[in-house]
Amino acid sequence: MFRIAVCVVLLLSAPVVAQSRQPLSSIKSFRCHFTVSVTGGLDAVPPKPKVARETLELIFDSIDHKRRTARLISNQGAEDISAHLADDAIFLLESTLSGHLQVTAIYEPRGQDGLYKAVHSRHTSMMDHPLPSQFYGSCRPLLSR
Repeated sequence: MFRIAVCVVLLLSAPVVAQSRQPLSSIKSFRCHFTVSVTGGLDAVPPKPKVARETLELIFDSIDHKRRTARLISNQGAEDISAHLADDAIFLLESTLSGHLQVTAIYEPRGQDGLYKAVHSRHTSMMDHPLPSQFYGSCRPLLSR
């Protein structure tokens, strides 16, 4: 009887432990603002990246961690993307029409301002010319479960 009681307690506490280890799992929507970018520089040897002040806003909604799906809304429109939850971050992966990848990482812990640190990376090219870039900023949760 004691073994059964211990098993029941462990089974009931498992979701609480998993959720506390992954606080981002309850958030279904983010608004992200990026204000610093680092671009390219791969033409030079060694590479010479360029740092600039640049504003980019992305909205992620309908984040479903079980299905690993989400929706990206930007100035280019809206599209379905992949969502991958880690212990301390969520990774949102877009594959463009040309097959290039763009990844947004939103990291724990949440700051005192209520924002999460974030990085948006673009791995693109045009006419055999690589055009990588990264944007640095933060994301605010919009909807939680």
